[in-house]
Amino acid sequence: METSNPFYCFVLALRHYAHFKGRTRRREFWYFNLCYYLISFSLTGASFIVHESKNILLIDAVQIVSVIYHLAMIIPNLSVNARRLHDSNHSGWWMLLPVVNLVFYCLDSDPQTNRFGPNPKAGEGPQWGDGCAQFNNSFSSDNLEKIEKLGKLRNQGILTEEEFQKKKKELL
Repeated sequence: METSNPFYCFVLALRHYAHFKGRTRRREFWYFNLCYYLISFSLTGASFIVHESKNILLIDAVQIVSVIYHLAMIIPNLSVNARRLHDSNHSGWWMLLPVVNLVFYCLDSDPQTNRFGPNPKAGEGPQWGDGCAQFNNSFSSDNLEKIEKLGKLRNQGILTEEEFQKKKKELL
């Protein structure tokens, strides 16, 4: 069971913003780009709307936020692109060739463990690039039930807050 919420994939890809090793599935790659461009287009739209107001301070503020966002997203964007290329068993350097890399981004995962790591679809080992599945696995219904039971034990005074937090962290 995997989540199909683009925002979760976006946030989890940001958590691994500087990890250029490993593999990223197509879903995480495309969801990351969907969110990236939605935010980018929203900032551009806000810039056009604010520009009509003739309020220089507001125009500058929107432009500064836009520049900060785009600068902050350079490394996460590069790392997701590199990991996606790794998933189809290609070097991250292929992202320098615009037309060729687009074809590689669309290819399915290499089904076997390749030189960049295990297949994220197969669930082999820890995956930097499959944050969507990691998020969902960490919040499985079994774990939620266990956390609820731990909460009841804490409320009854059987577990201390410290013990509860430790066991909860282990489950997540």
